Amino acid sequence: MPHAHWEDAAQAIIEEGSAAEKPLIEMLSDHRDAPVWGSELFMEYKRYKYRVSDYAWALLNEIRGQKIPIPEDPAARDRMQAATKP
Repeated sequence: MPHAHWEDAAQAIIEEGSAAEKPLIEMLSDHRDAPVWGSELFMEYKRYKYRVSDYAWALLNEIRGQKIPIPEDPAARDRMQAATKP
């Protein structure tokens, strides 16, 4: 969950650093749902309505050392993600 913690796969992407930025930037326009499994995690997913673009944006922030609070509202995240695009 981008607002709470990263799993091992996400940590590996973050450790790639700037090499991972280009593909993540390309994913900022991918608004498909990014569901999770497990009752507790699923409740958080429903609360935030996470999409692929949200994960890409949060990973970019981590790579760049930016600690940005993630709003629950997808429209607010869209505005913040738009500022990330080159």
